[in-house]
Amino acid sequence: MNNLIDLPLVRTAIRQYPWDHEARARGQIPFFTEAEADERAGILVKDMRKIGCTWPVRGQPIDEQRTVGIYEVPDTDFGEMNKETVPEVQKVEGLGLTWGCIVRLSKACVLARRFFGPNWTATKIGRGLMNGTDHFSLIEEILWLGPWHGVSHVQYEEKPFAAAGGTKPIDLRFDSCGQKINLEVKYRPRDWARFVDGEKFNTVMPSYFDDVQGKFPTRNLNELNLVGVTVPALIDKSWRITAENLLQGMPTLDGVVVWVCPPGYQPSYEIHSTKKELIELFFKGGDAEDLSYRGFTRFVQRKPEERRAYRASEAASVIARIAEEEWGTNK
Repeated sequence: MNNLIDLPLVRTAIRQYPWDHEARARGQIPFFTEAEADERAGILVKDMRKIGCTWPVRGQPIDEQRTVGIYEVPDTDFGEMNKETVPEVQKVEGLGLTWGCIVRLSKACVLARRFFGPNWTATKIGRGLMNGTDHFSLIEEILWLGPWHGVSHVQYEEKPFAAAGGTKPIDLRFDSCGQKINLEVKYRPRDWARFVDGEKFNTVMPSYFDDVQGKFPTRNLNELNLVGVTVPALIDKSWRITAENLLQGMPTLDGVVVWVCPPGYQPSYEIHSTKKELIELFFKGGDAEDLSYRGFTRFVQRKPEERRAYRASEAASVIARIAEEEWGTNK
């Protein structure tokens, strides 16, 4: 079958993670024990059968030693490697773009069962997984329940600010050791280009957080309003400035927590908030499984200046940044 309901294949992919046969022969130790891998595989396959997901599965080398089991996600916004008429940012394929990591999908299934119940596949978040353009964002929403202490009372797409006129739902509302947290989750797959081209050619623009506006019209008593962002690129100066500007412009937002998972680098978290010490009481960060994840991308080879020409609307900010870098002033 070679797909997500092929139990022997999925079991093998998880048992070997993240090493291939040759690496194992050299003494590399897989992350999971066979019993752990078999349990994960059983959960994943059962849940994918319920959803009806039979997307293709294969092994994908990501460096000289590592091979991970990936599944191919159709109809995403990426993978247009040979189409000259599409934007450069779409001419890429990789983990979190056109392929999913079987191990991360299995973890999402475990967390979804824990917090949404054994029939989570019949809920809105479960049904949405078959939509290629939404798939990775929904996986991230589930996985963002993992790095918190004592999670309970999870609600999905609730409207905690309805009394204040807030009409937009929040992705996740839950308790962490008794602290109520309202968490809006954002996945930024297009940041792969910033990782490849660097901040001189691909800066974070103010519009990066436009879809957060209106999510937190007020702050409920004794609750934390947070944005969790998954970013497949290194965090640079332009990203930090954009996050700080968001916080300054939204006094009802308590913090931005970012999970950074650039290709080839060990993932890490950053917290941007004046309440960082408070948030850290509830936020434990990634576990060993999260930190073993490695992204991977393949893209059309271009010089950065050819890949990303600055748009006219960016001219003022680009000129100001260049002046700051070259002369120490933006006047």
